[in-house]
Amino acid sequence: MKNLNIIFSIPINEKFEVVVDQILNFKTLNNNCGIIIHISQGFNYEQSELNLDCFLEIVNKIDNVYINDKKLRTGKYDIIQAHLSNFEYVKNIIDFDYFCMCASNELFFKEGLYDYIKKYDAGVGYNNIKFNPKWIPGKYAKNDDSLKKIMKILDVKNNNIIGSQIEGSFYKKKIFEKICLLINENYDFNNMKVAYAREEVYFSTIVWNLSLLEKKLKIKENGMVTYCPWNRKYTMNVKINEIDNLLLNENNFFSVKRVPRIQNDCVRQYLRQMYNYAFMENRLLSTNYVYEKKIFLKMKEIKKIIKCNCEVFIKVLKKLKGGTK
Repeated sequence: MKNLNIIFSIPINEKFEVVVDQILNFKTLNNNCGIIIHISQGFNYEQSELNLDCFLEIVNKIDNVYINDKKLRTGKYDIIQAHLSNFEYVKNIIDFDYFCMCASNELFFKEGLYDYIKKYDAGVGYNNIKFNPKWIPGKYAKNDDSLKKIMKILDVKNNNIIGSQIEGSFYKKKIFEKICLLINENYDFNNMKVAYAREEVYFSTIVWNLSLLEKKLKIKENGMVTYCPWNRKYTMNVKINEIDNLLLNENNFFSVKRVPRIQNDCVRQYLRQMYNYAFMENRLLSTNYVYEKKIFLKMKEIKKIIKCNCEVFIKVLKKLKGGTK
């Protein structure tokens, strides 16, 4: 079985054409990588200018991109099952060293990720809720029965609940397999009582507590490789000048979030031109995307005409009924 350096897990919920842009970005800046995509049960097909068939046709032309055949419910505080399902699906298809969780509004801005992460068993945040009592997911985590079961099984003295940014966190395959097993055996997302960002708690809590049992585990604290401007007041969309600053200064970031899911967003265009995958994108989308866009617009026009004609027809009918005796 072929071995890949990294598998990127991406749950998506809209705009297939933007997902194609993301796939090409990830593949261009990461050698020998794979991508596993989970299409949400609630995917917004109307907002997508590519239909599913066209998207799958394009994806089939790109090496080591896999589509999870399960379409699970996902939402703002309900994403953990998508990553778990992605891992379970892809681990049986291809071998790989690391599993890295990403967002659908994330793009890479520099190369070299594998050389950075191969020194570690995992890279996650360390937000101990004992020292950050105001962190909202932490308040729910303390009363989470499923998490309590997991902590009891781990049986670590003074075991702590540790939060982490999910985007850009990475794990060696064997470690993530242990984490998945613990979660899947003790948590059922179909019977979720309280919705909160479990993906920001479960993975990091388990790996940090595992590290107390398995002393050899080398975890990079705050080792997430995705830059997110969490402290900004008005918008969290990444700007071009931020990317330039990240490239100029030494840091452990390789990707950025949030990048708007708009095909011609300035950051997307900037990275396309910088890393020369614009031509490939145009080539892949030229036969499907342009045609589908025309059909999509035509259907919109047809719907307007039908609606308009129906309204006119109803007006005429009312007039006829009321005007002639």
